[in-house]
Amino acid sequence: MRFIDHYFSRKIPAILLLVSCTLFTACSFIPERSEKQDAPISQVFSQVSDSPDEAVAVSDNPYLADSANVSWAAEKSFKAAIDLLKQQQWSQAEQQLISLTENYPQYSGPWLNLAYLYHKTDRNQEAEEAYQKAINANPRNINAYNELAILFREQGRFIESEQLYKQALSTWNDHPATHLNLAILYDLYMGRMDDALHHYRQYQSLQSEEDHKVKAWIADLQRRINRLVAENHHDG
Repeated sequence: MRFIDHYFSRKIPAILLLVSCTLFTACSFIPERSEKQDAPISQVFSQVSDSPDEAVAVSDNPYLADSANVSWAAEKSFKAAIDLLKQQQWSQAEQQLISLTENYPQYSGPWLNLAYLYHKTDRNQEAEEAYQKAINANPRNINAYNELAILFREQGRFIESEQLYKQALSTWNDHPATHLNLAILYDLYMGRMDDALHHYRQYQSLQSEEDHKVKAWIADLQRRINRLVAENHHDG
């Protein structure tokens, strides 16, 4: 399962996020993707900073700047909703998350988890609306931009998906997962090989250790570009 949006405290070490879903850290599932998969949840959905062995971003995630206090009751309610999501108890999780969005509409976490639930249960219009509400609640929520972009891409709305990834990068240009997801969009869906290569390399540059799968993608893409250039030169 993959989980979204740390709710209030922004300074919990990333490793804890991967062990348990803290308050309004959205818990969602890793869906089956195409051969080139979207960036993993440890990058896409972590609202805390990336762990030292995961990324070497040169700037801080602005999403971490906010902090807020929340009641014990709210935290308990959110964790209960996350547990229901883990168990795929969709109806009960939905009721719990709707209640949270009604009681705490100013926080993006409940909206983002609710959007994911709608997405997972094929209610795409409701998912789109909830993702947008998550963005409206916190325009610095990198996770919400990425998830809505994936939804748009699945619907063939590639330009809108691209715009969302660009919005995410305008918020935090050093977010590895957004570069990777945008590269995949350009590579597999839009045929923009040079742009894809640029963002694959941006993603790779933000890793403390080389991602061997992405290294192979870069090499393959570079070969395709070189072959196309050679063919065009020959035709000319």
